Amino acid sequence: MNQKYEHTFRITKSTWGIFIKIIAEYTSLSKSDDKTCCTQITPNLYALFEKNDVFPETDGLLDEEIPFLWRGLELVEQQIEARTPY
Repeated sequence: MNQKYEHTFRITKSTWGIFIKIIAEYTSLSKSDDKTCCTQITPNLYALFEKNDVFPETDGLLDEEIPFLWRGLELVEQQIEARTPY
C-alpha cells in the first residue's frame, strides 16, 4: 500500500521568493521484492522517479540535481526510518 507525502517550502523576501513542492509516495519493499527498478540510496532506502504529473512541462530532476537529493535523503535516513509504518 502506497502512502502519499507532500511538503511545501516557501520563502518570500522583498524582491524575490522561492516555492518548492515535494510530492512523494512511499511503500515497503520486502527482501524478496525486485528492486532493480530503484536506486539504492542507503542500505534501507531506495528511490524511484516517475513522470512528473504536477508540472508536466518539466522532466523532473535534472541529472546534476539528483546527487543533492540523494545526499539530503542520506542525511534524514534515520528520521525516515524512525517514522516509517513498515
